[in-house]
Amino acid sequence: DYNTMETPITKSARLQSNLEAIETLFALKSAEIDIRQKFNINKLDNRNHIYANKESLEKLSKYTGFGGLSGFFNDSNKDFDKERDKFNEIIRKYSHLDNEFNFNSLKTQLELSSDNAYYTPTYIINSINEITKKLGIASNNEEKLEILEPSAGIGRFINNCDLNANFTAYELDKITADILKFIQPNTNVINKNYLSDIKEAKYDLVIGNPPYGANNLTDK
Repeated sequence: DYNTMETPITKSARLQSNLEAIETLFALKSAEIDIRQKFNINKLDNRNHIYANKESLEKLSKYTGFGGLSGFFNDSNKDFDKERDKFNEIIRKYSHLDNEFNFNSLKTQLELSSDNAYYTPTYIINSINEITKKLGIASNNEEKLEILEPSAGIGRFINNCDLNANFTAYELDKITADILKFIQPNTNVINKNYLSDIKEAKYDLVIGNPPYGANNLTDK
């Protein structure tokens, strides 16, 4: 059960889990590219055509983002030399994914997120779920609800939601959005800034916990 899985807390544990998740993601994306090339899948088809197994899902689900980990990006901080070496090793190993992730800017994008990329704790999500119940939004609704998550992360709200619902999930960070696609393969994941991609759509519920930092990821 990925909802109750222990989330890494210390900086060292978080970095280790993040790097394992990134490496797992890159391995899955490599396999996905192979499948697309083998079967000549249309580039406009943005679905995944492979699925993560249990071991991969466990690693992906422990990704916590880089909020509070700015020291990792400071080369003069020797505390994280081992982790930086591992990160660079992963980039070299999957250099063929450069067109997909733009490795020249990847580290900068992750560093910009280190001020505000904090994922919502489960107890807060549970409290919000209780509020939805008090509002009369029940889990036994016969028709599926349409729910928007405008800042989805790796899908903590979606993973902990017991409503009968279809989710549309926006996530600006490329790595996080791709992780979410594997964790929640039936969710409509959009790798864009919701505020710059607002479309005319009707939702029964909007739920989430958007970042409030001043440093924004670039959306090009």
